[in-house]
Amino acid sequence: MERVVNGVRYNLRRESFERFDYEAIEHHLEEMAAQGWFLEKIDFFWEYRQGTPCRKKYSVTYIEDYSNILITEEQQELDEFCSKAGWIKVAMWDEMQIYCSDEENPVPVETDEWSRLTVIKRAMKKRFAPNLFSIAIWICIFYIRLSSVVKYPELSGPDYENWLYFGFLAVLIIHMGFQGIYYIWWGRKSEKSLKAGGACEDIELLYKTNCLAKGIVFIAIATFIYIFWSEDTMSMIIMVMLGVGLVIMDWPTIRSMISGKWSKNSPSRRIIMILYFAGIICMAVSILAVLIGKIIF
Repeated sequence: MERVVNGVRYNLRRESFERFDYEAIEHHLEEMAAQGWFLEKIDFFWEYRQGTPCRKKYSVTYIEDYSNILITEEQQELDEFCSKAGWIKVAMWDEMQIYCSDEENPVPVETDEWSRLTVIKRAMKKRFAPNLFSIAIWICIFYIRLSSVVKYPELSGPDYENWLYFGFLAVLIIHMGFQGIYYIWWGRKSEKSLKAGGACEDIELLYKTNCLAKGIVFIAIATFIYIFWSEDTMSMIIMVMLGVGLVIMDWPTIRSMISGKWSKNSPSRRIIMILYFAGIICMAVSILAVLIGKIIF
């Protein structure tokens, strides 16, 4: 999405980066700068300003004491240190602070990987806390529905609808729970890697699993739409809205897949990409079938 303000073009994009994938973010911003787009700020969208393409170096670091309204003492000290080293602050994403430099080999902003890992782990715990609450709610819904089916089977509807319902909830719970488990696993693997003199663990597995789970969710939504279109119109409408909403929210991943960047040089990613798009296609076909069915009948 682009807009023009006082003759300057801005590009608003939804990006799909994990907050702790700092290397991928740095590489992405350097590629965008080479194309003439420079990061201005991060809210719901990442806002880029158009300028003359050039080579820039970006550095992503993290701090514990931050504020999106007032500059904290830790933020001020970091900004002053980076300014003296030739880095300019361009944006922040809560605890994530992003700097850029025109120098080819600037002084590194972050030299202590242990410090970076510690801040990231604490930030991820805060991020995952709301997810734990959501998981607890979905588990309660799962339990309530299961209890209802067991006690009052004659009022619970056809068996296939119940199985699909439970299957859909199970996919959501497992998907959300996996992210929390992965953060813990990533932190421990990164600690071992740093002790051995290496760097933080790569998060390739998280991206793959997220896409795989979303593909399965799309297929589940498509199945529900097809089942509910003649039996329960409101449930069918909710599923359509949920599916369309997920596609809109996941547009950065779709855009990356279409461009070929996501699956480049990775056979396993290409297989997951096929399943992912198969889920979207199944959902689109179900919606079209419903629309055509409603028109004809």
